[in-house]
Amino acid sequence: MSKNILFTPFLVLISVSFFVSTGFSQNKQGTKTDSLRLELKNENKISTQLELALAIFKKNDQEAKELTKLALATSIKTKNKFQEMHTYYVLGRITTSFDSVFKSQMYYDKALHLSKEIGDNWYRGEILYGKGLNYFYSGDYIKAIESYKKAIEFNYLAENFKTIGAAYSMMGTIFRTNAIYDRAIEYFIKSGLNYKKAKFVEGNAWVSYLIGRVYADLKNPKKALEYFQESLNNYQVIASADGDKNGLAICYEQIALINLEFENLELALKNINNLLKIRIEEKSKYGMSNAYFLMGRVEFLKYYFVKAELKFLKKIGIKKKKKKLNFLTNNY
Repeated sequence: MSKNILFTPFLVLISVSFFVSTGFSQNKQGTKTDSLRLELKNENKISTQLELALAIFKKNDQEAKELTKLALATSIKTKNKFQEMHTYYVLGRITTSFDSVFKSQMYYDKALHLSKEIGDNWYRGEILYGKGLNYFYSGDYIKAIESYKKAIEFNYLAENFKTIGAAYSMMGTIFRTNAIYDRAIEYFIKSGLNYKKAKFVEGNAWVSYLIGRVYADLKNPKKALEYFQESLNNYQVIASADGDKNGLAICYEQIALINLEFENLELALKNINNLLKIRIEEKSKYGMSNAYFLMGRVEFLKYYFVKAELKFLKKIGIKKKKKKLNFLTNNY
């Protein structure tokens, strides 16, 4: 990689977090969690404990910690290195959210050592991908790319094409946000090819969205809209299957932004309304606030200044209410 690349801070954590999450809708995730609890009750397996910990850690970090600590104690007692490796891997994943990246990397390193010892390429690839994510969130993009490349190497050996796709996607995102667009497109295409091998439809939808972002950055609205529409079509299939409309929302927002930029105001408003409907269904204050702001921009460009002001005030009202709720939550 060129030493002249200067990596700058960027605002992609929301969209990246959207994809690197489990991808389940709330209903689907709830059903999975219930099933795992029943399985754990009937047969107390370490693998089930760890799977349940991964399913619940974002909502119940304390229970997730307890499940993983119990699994670790059992695996060490029985001298089962595979289960010990698996447990450290899960600890690495869940610790990033509720503790610290440093501690997460420590757990990943222990899991990585064990994966080398027992020759497990699948977990070695997954662990290296997890370490790459931690470097990414810490802002160390050079180390992130190095870790993703190593992850790809071992995931190829394990034929784990889904994680290969994710690694290429993350590398492409780093290059896109640093305006190295040819490399970004190269990695996004590689990501899509591996997602297709894995038959991972959501991955293909995400790649189309990311390539759309590249063409939007390059001020090529025609190509950008083609890819956003392709992504939207894929996300509509996903939403009809599992009810998760977040993918639809991010596409509607990008399509609206392009139409706003070129003052295709009716098309922009149509997509903003679709976006707002989803955010209201989700009860997302942040999403609703952004949708009202975009509506305000439409009204402003139409010279309806009073209407624009009302939309902007609605956005501000939601923001203030959210800040107040956050303050109350943090002080009790």
